[in-house]
Amino acid sequence: VEPKIWPQIGDSRFKLLSQGSPVDAAVNGGDFFDAVGKVLHIGADYDVAIPNGVDTAVFRAAKKPRKLAGFTKHGHRFIVPDEVLSILTALDPEAIASQRLNFEFAGGEQPASPVHMINFIRIIDVVDFDRTHLMLVGNQGGVACRECGPIGVRADITADFHVFRDSSFPQNVFVSPEVIDALTRAKIKGWRVKDPADHYRLGEHLRTLKAAN
Repeated sequence: VEPKIWPQIGDSRFKLLSQGSPVDAAVNGGDFFDAVGKVLHIGADYDVAIPNGVDTAVFRAAKKPRKLAGFTKHGHRFIVPDEVLSILTALDPEAIASQRLNFEFAGGEQPASPVHMINFIRIIDVVDFDRTHLMLVGNQGGVACRECGPIGVRADITADFHVFRDSSFPQNVFVSPEVIDALTRAKIKGWRVKDPADHYRLGEHLRTLKAAN
């Protein structure tokens, strides 16, 4: 049962990153194809930085040439233009895995500048569980834990980290003020951030916890 009044947990310098709205239909409606023209099904495992086959596959977008959004999700990874990759790697290169794509618009046209798949591969303990509201949901063989209220972020995260995922809820990507400032100054479109203290029911993934024997 959700409380009528959420606890006040304070602000964090790190914000939650997500793609903007509306979603870039050119990328969102596209897919990867292998050398014989079959759809390349890439996994959604968080511990796989860049899936096998992406380097040799062709990504065919669903629309004709247009300016791509700054961030478009593909599974839990992102497809981004060259400028966004440059900004992120300049700030925190060890947190980013990337692969330049063989990218085609509908009709076979090539984008004006390189396009990349990126993944945020730094995974750390972000959530302060003493200050985070959680929901436990019955699940076969165990209990599923979902964040459903304000997220408390640990205060001891090093200032050298600018982008990372949370180890308990890896669908959540956190970015520093420096990342936000750099993307804003470059006028990158297609992204937004949210204060973790205002995070309500945005996490749809469940982390299954083994039931006690």
